[in-house]
Amino acid sequence: MSEAMLIAGWILWVILASIAAIWTGGIFYSLKARKGITYATIFQTAGFWLILAICLVTDLNKVHLLWLAPISWIALATIVPSLFGRVPLRHTISAVTEMVSSNDRPTSEDADKDKDVGLDLGRDVVKSAARLTLANKDIPKAKREELFNEYYVVLHHLADRVVFNIRGPTKRSVLMDSVVVGTIAELAVMKSNKQLSAEANAQDFLSLLNERQNLYAGFDLDQREENEGYAGFLPWEFGKLAATVQGTPRDPMVILMHQTAMWEAFEFLNVKGRLQGTK
Repeated sequence: MSEAMLIAGWILWVILASIAAIWTGGIFYSLKARKGITYATIFQTAGFWLILAICLVTDLNKVHLLWLAPISWIALATIVPSLFGRVPLRHTISAVTEMVSSNDRPTSEDADKDKDVGLDLGRDVVKSAARLTLANKDIPKAKREELFNEYYVVLHHLADRVVFNIRGPTKRSVLMDSVVVGTIAELAVMKSNKQLSAEANAQDFLSLLNERQNLYAGFDLDQREENEGYAGFLPWEFGKLAATVQGTPRDPMVILMHQTAMWEAFEFLNVKGRLQGTK
């Protein structure tokens, strides 16, 4: 191997190692910030590190990285999403934290208090969603219940974010489990009062909640200058989803209406104040 080829190989290796390091840092940042991250990105980054390690510990010409890197990138980007989809961040973070620390385990007294807070919060989430949709004459009657489902699920997700940041993963699970119980209990009351259709059931709520948790985990709560308009901003993305459900997906006023209503309802819930005992 010529000296020029050797130098070129090492330069290429260093460049790709730097890219892999940046991606690795981005993955950990996204996990910490509870932002969207896909299995494909994780596998692609791991694939780069594997190729770099092979080139480092074997006699393989590092210039081969010129074709190994793009082929692995394209292959993993194509195959992995069809097998896995989006990483459920709240489960990933909880699992990692549980392995390195158990200091945030709740006492029985704290757990009882959080259960009570969670039950009340779950009921209030449903009541807020009902007030914004089922009683809203500006929304077509045929669309109210579907929009109601979307509202209480997004409010649940936003509450989950706040609880996780304040309580940590272990204590969060106790409180959010109670939120689910409170939500289901209030849905049952509304169904018995015929505020909801006979088809409404807890299983549909849980299915929609799991689906939307993964979707909303990919959105930010802070607008960033690099976003096009409001792209990636969770309230705006919810507004677009709600407008689509309502049958007016391209109406900016409807999008803005749902975005504003949802955000005001969430602030009124005062999740942080409930956790600090200052509701």
